[in-house]
Amino acid sequence: MDRPIVASLEEFLGESFRLYYPELYWDESSKDYGWIWQIGVELSKIHSPVVLVGHSFGASMILKYLTENPYAKMIRGIFLLATPYWSGDDDWIQGIKLRDGFENNLCTEVPIFFYHFQDDQEVPITPFRSLHGALAFCNLSNYKEWRAQFVDDMSLVAKDITALLG
Repeated sequence: MDRPIVASLEEFLGESFRLYYPELYWDESSKDYGWIWQIGVELSKIHSPVVLVGHSFGASMILKYLTENPYAKMIRGIFLLATPYWSGDDDWIQGIKLRDGFENNLCTEVPIFFYHFQDDQEVPITPFRSLHGALAFCNLSNYKEWRAQFVDDMSLVAKDITALLG
């Protein structure tokens, strides 16, 4: 997630929520750019129920992590914004795309929410629909108008997080 997204989410969630925003770095020597390992390290530091929120590349890496690693029942919900669905045979994609049958490795008891713009110029909606089709048990929020990277208004995501956690 970008810092402005975090700031907007903090504003709408209020002081009753503590946001943890780890800085992940790019490791060019790793096929997944080192993010899968880093996500695992960061999750291991948390010892209470957690909600995961990711944006763009980060959202796709959270989804990849969850489909390739056992994850604790302490995850209460997953909120993914503008999630790329990587496909193709290019070498650089192989380490970041989801494995065949990935959907069978997700816990259906943990709610997953997707947010996407129909006219997103960087992460097109068409491949995303394929991803969502494989995850029919997930919730999909589909925006009809463009707002720059969700920065200006994270109220819908905050509302969904608050509703989930009751």
